[in-house]
Amino acid sequence: VKQKKSDGTFDSHIRKLKKISSKRMKDWHKNMRSNFPREYYTWQYERFKKVGRGYILKLKNGVAVRNSLEKDVGDFLISEGHKFDYEPLISVRGKFYFPDFKLNNNIIEVTGWKHPTETKIIKLKGKIVDYQRKGFNVVLFIPPQFRKFYKAFDRLIISDLRELRYFLKPQ
Repeated sequence: VKQKKSDGTFDSHIRKLKKISSKRMKDWHKNMRSNFPREYYTWQYERFKKVGRGYILKLKNGVAVRNSLEKDVGDFLISEGHKFDYEPLISVRGKFYFPDFKLNNNIIEVTGWKHPTETKIIKLKGKIVDYQRKGFNVVLFIPPQFRKFYKAFDRLIISDLRELRYFLKPQ
């Protein structure tokens, strides 16, 4: 190593190794997405769950959730006797999603974004369209103080747990 550093080849050698490694990883990801999408996205999701603060709260049934808003919704669903899946894998037209709550044919996305970016709104719209194409009824649970940031979704927004009760009543 000392010799390579002194003759100036060490840095170029490290850059070359990084480039090779990067290419290999990009190829691996591409192969996994193409040939084993369900396994790939499940694996990626498991890794994603460990990023940031992670799952810091628990519902009454012991399921770990990300934040207090999800906890409020989840505990409400439990108290109302609803069976649900928390962040299940759903595949729609080759895309994979993990909605916050899935109850039979209903999906509840819980979000408290303050000032969501245009990119986040576009992605959320696409996700909702895909859910609906798959036959799901979709509702967004958003705190009342943030509704103004979600004007594009007015007809899908619920901000009160009592409203959620009506969404979940059998049709």
